[in-house]
This record gives sequence, structure tokens and C-alpha cells, in this order.
Amino acid sequence: MPGSSQQPRGQRPADWFRQLEQSTDQVDTARATDTQVDTLKSILHQNQRFVDVLQRAGRLALPDWYLAAGCVAQTVWNVVTGCPPGEGIRDYDLPYSDSADLSWDAEDRVIQAAARCFVDCPPVVREPLRGSLPPALVNRGGN
Repeated sequence: MPGSSQQPRGQRPADWFRQLEQSTDQVDTARATDTQVDTLKSILHQNQRFVDVLQRAGRLALPDWYLAAGCVAQTVWNVVTGCPPGEGIRDYDLPYSDSADLSWDAEDRVIQAAARCFVDCPPVVREPLRGSLPPALVNRGGN
């Protein structure tokens, strides 16, 4: 069914994607984008752990955080191919960016807070910006 986020049983993923793409070719770009976003949201909400991690991550109040694409892509692939939504997802990466404090201690405080918030399903929490900077800049943190 065109525009549906549910892949009909027996339909190949490539055919389903082509059909979804064709259904958006017939409308204006803004509407097509809205349709794609709605479809993505519908698919991601089928993965209860994804939803749970997303909700809990918001409580951490991290600066500039996001849930990385690996779990997003795997959830979509699982749903499109008829597999359980969370199958094969070993972790949920939660990068954030805190340029005010790039110290190891600051990251450790965030990791400890995440461990308390995610007792049953801890994500991988990291400050990726620190890894790409020279040590002199990294050590200028709040300590």
C-alpha cells in the first residue's frame, strides 16, 4: 500500500521502498518530506527500547545530544524486512557536545548520570568532540 510504513508480507524491501518513493513523487517536496518524516516516526515508534532511550535521554539534559544513526537504520531495516524492530541492536549510542567542558571528568560525570538513568538498558554515552581535539584543548575543562 503506497505511503504505508508497514511492509506487506512477502513484498521485497526494494519493492516496498520503490513504492514508497513513487507515492511521494506525486506531491510537492514539503509534503513528501512530511510523509517521509511521519513514516520514519511510525517505524521508530515500533521499537519500544528506542522510544524508551529517547525519553530517558531527554531527562539527562545533555547539551546538543542525539541518538546516533545505527539504531535508527537497524530499526528501519528490521521493520521493512518483517523482523522484530529491536533485533540485532546491541547498543544505543548517545553522543553529546559540551564545548564548555571537554575534560575526562566531565564526561565521566555524564556517563555516571546515564548509568543511573539507564540501569536496565545503558546507552553508550560519549563526548565525540574531545577525541578530535589536541590534548591542550581537551584538558581545559572545568577542573
